[in-house]
Amino acid sequence: MAKKSEATALAMLGSLENVRQLIPVFNQYGINLIDKDYVLIEEIIEGIQTERADIVLISDAALVGTEDGKREVIKAIREVDKEIFISLFINYEKPDEQFKNWAFGYGVYNLYYAIDGNYNFTEIMPEIKNRSMPVSNKSVKVVEKIVEKVGEVEKPIEKIIEKPIEKIVEKEVPIEVIKEVPIEVEKEVIKEVPVEVEKIVEKIVEKKIMVPTDAKLMGKITLGIFNLARGAGATTTAISLAENLQSLGYDTAVISMDDKIDLHYLDKKKNAAYIIPAPGEKRLKLLEAYKNDYKFILLDFGNLFDILPTGQLKTDRLTEKEYEIEEFFRCNYKIAVGFSDEWNAGKLNYFINNPAFDNLETFIFSIRGLTDRIAKQYNLNFCSSTDTALEILLMWLGIEQNRERLKGKDRKAAFSFLFN
Repeated sequence: MAKKSEATALAMLGSLENVRQLIPVFNQYGINLIDKDYVLIEEIIEGIQTERADIVLISDAALVGTEDGKREVIKAIREVDKEIFISLFINYEKPDEQFKNWAFGYGVYNLYYAIDGNYNFTEIMPEIKNRSMPVSNKSVKVVEKIVEKVGEVEKPIEKIIEKPIEKIVEKEVPIEVIKEVPIEVEKEVIKEVPVEVEKIVEKIVEKKIMVPTDAKLMGKITLGIFNLARGAGATTTAISLAENLQSLGYDTAVISMDDKIDLHYLDKKKNAAYIIPAPGEKRLKLLEAYKNDYKFILLDFGNLFDILPTGQLKTDRLTEKEYEIEEFFRCNYKIAVGFSDEWNAGKLNYFINNPAFDNLETFIFSIRGLTDRIAKQYNLNFCSSTDTALEILLMWLGIEQNRERLKGKDRKAAFSFLFN
């Protein structure tokens, strides 16, 4: 007999079938596991808030297509809920001490690695029920500098030691946070830029979206999709666009141009074609796609441009991406995917101030958390979701579709300043 629910859990496992197999197991421990597999990071965040969840289960199988997805989903969850209990199930990687240390910094101690593709829920469930960390995770390995005396000479050395987790958690700052927001950047962007923004906004009035002068549905249409920041979701965006275009009756292919193999793990039920070129075969695969009957060819460039928060381009790896950049500029339309944080929004200056981007009317900037302030500051085509990016593209090409399928909330946010 199922126990009365004492907690509510949400799951992001990559398969509704997996969730339903676990529901009776969780019921036995008095946990109500919601009968839904959350697909997007935004969905799991909304679910946490609407369901008032106590526990969230995340599998890396659900994050295929989101670069560095494990870190991104943890950071996103912690932004809205500092206390919720997170269990992370890892299928495709071996235990990683560095990631373990990083996760501990965000209060995520329950990391479970698959053994022969399986998990031992007999051991796992008591830990989830009690919301306690595994015994094996009671300590963490850290590097400390110590002074060791060799003869008469004192020599500083680095030594790996284990520390009880409760003693370091409050003091540890996640490594990735330090890397992503350097102190000098934080001072420059967060404190100084908003003052300049206010001055600019006073001079700008709301605008309508720019429409490319030669937009038409003739021949093949190529879309270049890329991230403005790591983990923004270029691959997820490419997949969503491809499946929507395919469902509208247009044969569509996605080609991975960022040397990643995420597309290998796609659900076999996907309808568009997904192409992962072997090393040295990008040009060949692209030519083959052009010869095929695809109406739309989507090129997933991942992190094509390494842009600083100040809007300057890091050029140390440009020569490695010469072919990809060449193909990017050949694309009919480009979709940039990014975040609305101040240190990410500043990257938009690179496109505005660079003469190479003289056709910005062919760009769509899909910015998660888009605000009126950002939209008014930059003279660019903005939207706040993949659905809206698709609708803008179809509007340019003169393709009719059922516009009611977009959520009213997203429509209001995305179009309130675009079509006034």
